[in-house]
Amino acid sequence: MKIQFLKQLFSRVWYETRALSWSDVPRFFIWLGKILVSRNSLVAIRITVVSLAINICVFFAVMRDRTVCYIAIMEYLIHTIAASHSHVGSVFRGGLVMAVAGLIGSVLAIVSLAMADGSGVALYFIMLVCCFLIAIIRLNPHLTPLGILANFMYGATLIFCVKTSPSRAWFVVYPTLLSAVWSGVAAALAGLLIFPKLARTQLRSNVVQNLNRSADTLERISSFVLSEDSDKENVTFTAVEDCYAIHASLLYTRTFVPLIPFEPDILHPFREEPSKLWETLIKDVDQLVLYIEAVSGILRRERLISKGSLHMLTNGSLDTLKDYFNHLCKLVTSLAECLKVGKDPSQLERLPIDLRSDMNNEVANIFKQFWINSHSRSTRQLPSSLESVSLIFFSFSLRTFDDAIAKISEDIQELYRKRQERSNIWKNLFSWLEIVWEPIEVFKRSPQLLRDVDNLKFLFRQVLSVAIIIVPSILVAGVSKADYNFTQDYNAVSAYIMVIIIYMRGVELTWYRLLLYCLTTVISSALAYAATVFAGEDPYILTLWMGLWIYAALVPTLYFPSYIIADLGFVFAQFFTISCQYGTNFTFVYPASRVVSVFAGCFVVGLVSATFWPFKASKDCQKTLIDIMEKEKQLFNDFVDHFFLCNQQVSTEGWTLTDEIAEKLSFIEGQLTKLRTVTNLDPSIGLTHPSIPKMLSAVSSIFRRLVCMKVVLSAKPELTGRYLTTVWNNYLSSMNEQYQLLKSSTTELFDSISKRFGINSSQRGDTSEIEESHERLFYAYENLFGEFRKLRMYLIEEVSKLGTRESSGDVNEFPWWDKDFPLHPDDAVRHLTFLYSLLQVLDTIDNLALVGTSLKPGNEDLRLRKSISQSIRNSVELSEPSLSGLDGTSESRGDRSLNREEREISFRQESSIFKDSREERKLTLEMGYYKV
Repeated sequence: MKIQFLKQLFSRVWYETRALSWSDVPRFFIWLGKILVSRNSLVAIRITVVSLAINICVFFAVMRDRTVCYIAIMEYLIHTIAASHSHVGSVFRGGLVMAVAGLIGSVLAIVSLAMADGSGVALYFIMLVCCFLIAIIRLNPHLTPLGILANFMYGATLIFCVKTSPSRAWFVVYPTLLSAVWSGVAAALAGLLIFPKLARTQLRSNVVQNLNRSADTLERISSFVLSEDSDKENVTFTAVEDCYAIHASLLYTRTFVPLIPFEPDILHPFREEPSKLWETLIKDVDQLVLYIEAVSGILRRERLISKGSLHMLTNGSLDTLKDYFNHLCKLVTSLAECLKVGKDPSQLERLPIDLRSDMNNEVANIFKQFWINSHSRSTRQLPSSLESVSLIFFSFSLRTFDDAIAKISEDIQELYRKRQERSNIWKNLFSWLEIVWEPIEVFKRSPQLLRDVDNLKFLFRQVLSVAIIIVPSILVAGVSKADYNFTQDYNAVSAYIMVIIIYMRGVELTWYRLLLYCLTTVISSALAYAATVFAGEDPYILTLWMGLWIYAALVPTLYFPSYIIADLGFVFAQFFTISCQYGTNFTFVYPASRVVSVFAGCFVVGLVSATFWPFKASKDCQKTLIDIMEKEKQLFNDFVDHFFLCNQQVSTEGWTLTDEIAEKLSFIEGQLTKLRTVTNLDPSIGLTHPSIPKMLSAVSSIFRRLVCMKVVLSAKPELTGRYLTTVWNNYLSSMNEQYQLLKSSTTELFDSISKRFGINSSQRGDTSEIEESHERLFYAYENLFGEFRKLRMYLIEEVSKLGTRESSGDVNEFPWWDKDFPLHPDDAVRHLTFLYSLLQVLDTIDNLALVGTSLKPGNEDLRLRKSISQSIRNSVELSEPSLSGLDGTSESRGDRSLNREEREISFRQESSIFKDSREERKLTLEMGYYKV
């Protein structure tokens, strides 16, 4: 794994640099200038300045006795580990985490020294017990920074106080606690005074920006579909990519919500800023984006709804739809403005009830024109069956836009109302104190956490690494005076720090971090020793030297947070070599012994993590993805079953989401968030197992399409106000076999992909099982849509008879959807929209099969299939010449068109439409969330 990782890393560097020439030099300087004035550069300046400022304590003897020599490292850890963002609330939270960690470490250090009573052997075993207790905090992923810092404070304190008596325990421990508090206060002041940026402001700005982008996308969809131009040229339509970008931005925006309590409004202490309402607002905006994305997928290649198809069907009568779109776009923009300026959205002009009613009538009129005129081939061609389904899905989606925007309006209004109310001042100003109780909550749940075997193995490996690495500095130093003097003078704490910071749950990430840390430690130690040789103990030159190198190392890390460990190794070497020797004469032995200590700690960590129950994060990701695929398979089958049940019942409401299905949806969403964080912050997974990001992208697309299917099932009947059983009586009652075949073939395909994905690449055989399952799924799809085409041609005949009756004057006025028409209007809308949402899900499942067949033994490069994908190319004609005449029975017409059309229609869209991974990878580069 290590060799493969290094080979891919060097090959990528070579590929990126081999094409450079002198003509690229000006562009390089322009690019460098943009970096130097960027937000990340300003943040790097803030961290560098505050770290060097608090390091001044080391240069004054009066302060050196009251603080630890590595106080600047504490400050640096606040910004790079404890704080998930560079905003004020995040930095304030990071300072609190450091203070709490210092408190935990100091209390345990005093207790340990009191119990050991000056005995190094007793202290050794007591320290192992306390390290185990602190490591339990890390079992909660959200408290990983707190667990790392608390263990760091505790161990670093005891290593320098091995033979301390209980009477002097407080005097040797309080500098650690005081340094932790000082560094936390300095971080909070730096966040407020040096290039400050509020998380609340960023949160509001991001939501406003995404609302405006959603309005722009809606406007482009409107102009694209309602245009009179019916030209079939391939026009670039990027709405799908825009929806992916908005979705990724909303995921990033959600990370600011937990920071709201850490930015209390001091000027308005009674004003509440509820985090839950912000979370709900972001979720509802994302739901609107999901609906827009579903509609945009229809328009992407102009193969389902072409430009001008609505105009063609309505003879240019699209004024109501245009007004409806314009009002929606204007309302979204107005809501964004209300959120931006803090205005009450209740004063906005709502969508008139008459307009929605007129829109429903317009949609019904489109259906009427489509069916009535379909029997006449003299003026127009009959659109394909797939275009007719997508047309109805598009019309249905107009209502979902309105419903989603109404929810967003309610959320913004509730936010405005909460901000006007007077609430508990303690809750508003001091809710951040809950962070103190978080470790206690973890210990309350410790019996449940320790029942997990993986957690016990993780704790055993970490405690074993600590037990090995503190033998010379605690156990031997307790009985040997020579060893004690050497470890006290030459920084034995370095090896302990390696265990605490580098050791992670996954062996891949652990080895990846220790390799980078060892490399940067050697380079930085050499630079630091050079500074001590040439500058001596001149504090100004040393400060300037450290500031230059810290800034240079920090800027790239802020752009690529997954490489933070390399920056930590660089900074630690600088501060330990210079600050911890200042005033005691610089020697070569110190940096040399520190390098040896670092290599020893890294060696122990690597050896233990690879020997004792090695936990591979890639395997955990694979297992999680398999669990997600299992839940998605169950949801697909559940939705089909509930669709059957809904059509057998008369109802005035849509389908109600069950607790079981809601739990499955919540499980998938949570696991996808976890996997995005893991894969983005652990580059070793993507480099050594490229199938994992691809599979993550595929299952994410399936999940979003399943959410659309849930929305279709939950839709209310708006054309007539009730659902009947006409679809079941005329169609679904005889289609049980086709749908059961579709369910079973989908289940087989999911199972075959999960089976192949879950085994080692060296043990994978050929892809025949997946290909056979996919062929059966494609057959089930053809069978299902073949029956639908027969129904469609039967309806065309029935409508043509109604049209003949109208023209012959049997009735004064032809009633649309009258009692003689086979299908009830709301039943037909639900049926056809579900059919198209089913098509979208099958589309993404086919993309999953494409990823599954690319899992070759020992080679996970994505390769297009030939045997399957060539047979289902997305080549859909927008007309059916075989239906130009309606003489004969529907069965005969169905037989004539079935073979050719079934060969032409593919449920698979181009795989490029589902490139979620690009935006997901971009997400963590911006957020830097949970860098450790």
